[in-house]
Amino acid sequence: MTVLTLTGVGGNWQHSTNGVDYVFSHFTGIFFTSTIIFVIYCIIKRNKPRVYPEAILPGIVCGILWAIAQVLRELHLYGIWLKFREYTVFVASSAGVVCIHGFQPHAT
Repeated sequence: MTVLTLTGVGGNWQHSTNGVDYVFSHFTGIFFTSTIIFVIYCIIKRNKPRVYPEAILPGIVCGILWAIAQVLRELHLYGIWLKFREYTVFVASSAGVVCIHGFQPHAT
């Protein structure tokens, strides 16, 4: 959805209406923004950030699946795009349960 909003930009200047043309700049912006936020977080925590190693790989996998889904959406492959969204949710929730024990029933 985020790249789609870029293609609706109006004005009198010439621009591409193909969303795939904006994918690299969009992903680059996301990478630099998250890097800057992490650096600020490290500065605030005085170079002792809380990093959960078991959450790194599932986070990378979810990010890659999200990126693939965004490209598929911009290529108008909506059937495959919907499946990739489901895969991303499955990977994220499975990682939460298996890797970081996100679901633990409370004893009463």
